[in-house]
Parts: sequence; structure tokens; C-alpha cells
Amino acid sequence: MGKVLARVPDDAAAGSGARSSFTGRLVLTQLLVVVSVLALAFGAAGWLQRGTVWRQAEEEALRVARVIAADPVVRERVAEQSARAVLDPAALRAGPLQKAAEAYRSSADLLFVVMTDEHGLRLTHPTPSSSAAA
Repeated sequence: MGKVLARVPDDAAAGSGARSSFTGRLVLTQLLVVVSVLALAFGAAGWLQRGTVWRQAEEEALRVARVIAADPVVRERVAEQSARAVLDPAALRAGPLQKAAEAYRSSADLLFVVMTDEHGLRLTHPTPSSSAAA
């Protein structure tokens, strides 16, 4: 039996290489489009989720502040301090308001509790040395 050999013209071989290069570029472009769309989608979802978490944290902080401000003992002690002409920082550091703030902080697992009077002066602070400051 005889062997049949076929010779491929040089220009046909060059065309298949160009076709394969075009296909590779097309696949790469599609991959880049998919990755870009996914990155944008995850970025947008993260940005929206961040806003939701931030609003929830603000609402929770406001809820806790309202609970503390509604405590009759806290209200009475704040009114006593506000009535004074001069605040004594040493007395505030060891006083009942600082103890109440610390009790609220630890019982509610809060990062900090700061109480102020109606003039914005700090009556309690997580760093007691910062009490009685504007």
C-alpha cells in the first residue's frame, strides 16, 4: 500500500495561527469582562451593606443613649451637677455618674459611655481624667 502525503500550503498554516491567536484574545476579553462585572457587583453590594450596617449602629447607639437618659437616677445626678457653678473633676471621676456609666458600659457590652450636661460638658468619660471638659 502506498502512502499519501499531503502538503499544506504555507499561507494556510499561517491562517490557522492567526485564527488561534484571535480566539485566545476573544477568550481573554470575555474573561476580563466577567471579572470586571463581578468586581463591580461585589463592590456595589459591599458599599450598600456598609451603609446598612452604619445606620443600624447609629440606631443602636441612639437607643442605648435614650435608655440611659431615661434612668431617673442618672437624670437626678446630671441635674445636680448642672446646677453647680463649678464642676469638680476629681469628684466626677470617682462619683456616682462615672460609676453608673461604667456599669452601663460593662452590662451592655458597650465600647464607652459618655454623659454630658445640657451645656455639653462631659460629666463622665471612658478615660476618667477627661471628665468635666468641653
